[in-house]
Amino acid sequence: MAVLYRSTWKDCLRLCLVSSVVLSAAGLLLLPLRDDILDRLLGAFLPADWLASIQMANEALFHQIGGVLLFQTVAIICFSAVSVLFFPFRDRISVKTEQCLTGDVPPNQGLHRELWYEAGLVLIAFNMYSAVYLLAYVVGEPLFAYIDLLAFALLALFFVLDLLSPTHFRRRLSSLDVVAALQRMPLKLLLFGLVFCFPIYALELFLGELVYEQEDDLVLGVALVAIIVVNCAVCTFALPIGTWLALESIQREPERAGQGRAALGHWAFFGGQLAFAAVLVLFYASVVGVVLSKVPLKTANYDIEWLTLEYELSLIHISEPT
Repeated sequence: MAVLYRSTWKDCLRLCLVSSVVLSAAGLLLLPLRDDILDRLLGAFLPADWLASIQMANEALFHQIGGVLLFQTVAIICFSAVSVLFFPFRDRISVKTEQCLTGDVPPNQGLHRELWYEAGLVLIAFNMYSAVYLLAYVVGEPLFAYIDLLAFALLALFFVLDLLSPTHFRRRLSSLDVVAALQRMPLKLLLFGLVFCFPIYALELFLGELVYEQEDDLVLGVALVAIIVVNCAVCTFALPIGTWLALESIQREPERAGQGRAALGHWAFFGGQLAFAAVLVLFYASVVGVVLSKVPLKTANYDIEWLTLEYELSLIHISEPT
């Protein structure tokens, strides 16, 4: 491991600094507009007079863990942004790591093709998160008690798949092959994801509690920058180890690694993910119906309990005319 990091630490540090600065600046610029952006996104497919009900349901359901889920959403956005926007830099780090491990020049299918495959993997993450959050809306409070743990599990899972991807995509292996790698080495890869993601989760819990208690935009801005920097550092400096694990996984099935999946298979898989994402967006409209069933003031059946009535006799004083 020391040899790997000696050969890649400059590239890792450069990517960490650049991605942290760019994403932190973008986050701070968008922070004051967060409510307006959310309303515009929801207003694109929901009536404007429903937005108040959605906001009330979010406040009632998320409550104290809302800050934690906010930072976990920021974490998955950071992973996705670093994966797509800075893919050439990530690929360079992965290539240097592979050369250090094997001594051979890695295969090259072209950055455009690799980036296309990476977009499919990011879409998988979007669908997984959307499905879990929508399920939490439908189920309600029982699932919301564990929603932060579920979001952390999804973060660790996507973290593993994302760090395995450059090595696979250089060999024209698609997202399905990356998922298959997780099936071949589940314990080692999941342990790798949990170890690297646990500091992120611990920081999210601390910052979520802090933001919930302070309710200050300055505190929220500092916390946002902190979680972005930690995420960028983790997903950058874990890449050499992810490349090593990816090579180990590929060597376990050399016949599939040599053939690769046809581009047509990735087209079909990517199209299926797009269709699933569209279904999730349309299904989100039913959240309004869920809101009506989860907010007690709108659904309670009111009745008088006659046996609990109490009353007091009052004396009426009538003043005599003078």
